[in-house]
Amino acid sequence: MGLRFDWSIGAPRIAGAIGLGGIALRWPGIPAAAVALAALVVVPLGLALVRPSDPTARRALTMARAAQPVAALLLVAALSTSAGLVGGLLALPWLCVTGLIALTGALTLRAGPLPRDASAAEICGLLFIAVGGAWTIASRLGLNPLGFSDTIVLLTAVHFHYAGFALPILVARVGALRPGPPAIAVALGVVSGVPLLAMGITFSPALETAAAVIVALSGSGLATLQLTLASDERLPGWRRGLLAVSGVAFLFGMGLALIYGIGAVTGERMLGIPMMLETHGVINSLGFVVPGLVAWVGFSSRAGPVPPHTAGQPVESAPPARRPPPGDHTSA
Repeated sequence: MGLRFDWSIGAPRIAGAIGLGGIALRWPGIPAAAVALAALVVVPLGLALVRPSDPTARRALTMARAAQPVAALLLVAALSTSAGLVGGLLALPWLCVTGLIALTGALTLRAGPLPRDASAAEICGLLFIAVGGAWTIASRLGLNPLGFSDTIVLLTAVHFHYAGFALPILVARVGALRPGPPAIAVALGVVSGVPLLAMGITFSPALETAAAVIVALSGSGLATLQLTLASDERLPGWRRGLLAVSGVAFLFGMGLALIYGIGAVTGERMLGIPMMLETHGVINSLGFVVPGLVAWVGFSSRAGPVPPHTAGQPVESAPPARRPPPGDHTSA
């Protein structure tokens, strides 16, 4: 049986968190604001969707959820200060939270082999976010690993919070309702493309380009699956609307990325990095990731996958129990 979202409890919390993220949107810069939004909104929404079956993994997840609010507020303070020892100390609790999230993934993986469906993406996302936490504290300490600029260090942190953590969780959610080869292909693309993109930025422009194509195609596949679900009338209207907004936003953001990529190849840049941050970055975070995660809040896929579109019960309601016809008192 599915779970219905209690708007009286959940909506004010989500609205308040999004409001805090929105305030940070233009301060102290979009990359820092994106990390703040991830800590305040994206990560808690993502953690609300994770339900490990292993008891030890559940304990680690409970600790991460408990520490997240305070760690997120301290991280916002760290992002508002100059890089250095103080900023690093303020960001340290967030590194611990991402470490606990990664521990949740590792314990889940230890409890059994990696699933052969889209749910495997969620486990990988839990592991990837620790990389985002490490790059975040490196940014706040003023470190420049491998000679990267301050902006690239912070953007790497952004990459592993959104593409590394949120995107795999969204893939797992959609794959639970639309299982099959398309969802598995999207999951494989995301799980392989996210680390390959980071490696390409570090070591090889050719690898970076190939990985960027993989991530873009995988994300577009996810957006398409979301739009398919958004057309299913058995889902509540508000959930379908959020899935539609999320899917369209990603496709639009990828269009901007395509324009940027063509300009990089031809040498005639139509969009620069500052413009990409203000358009592609904002659309993907506020338009794709946040609505996509909110769409699944309070939803349980334990009722099973959504079959091809046919007449039937709403997805979130269980079929009524069948009663014997009047006068039928036979027993099994």
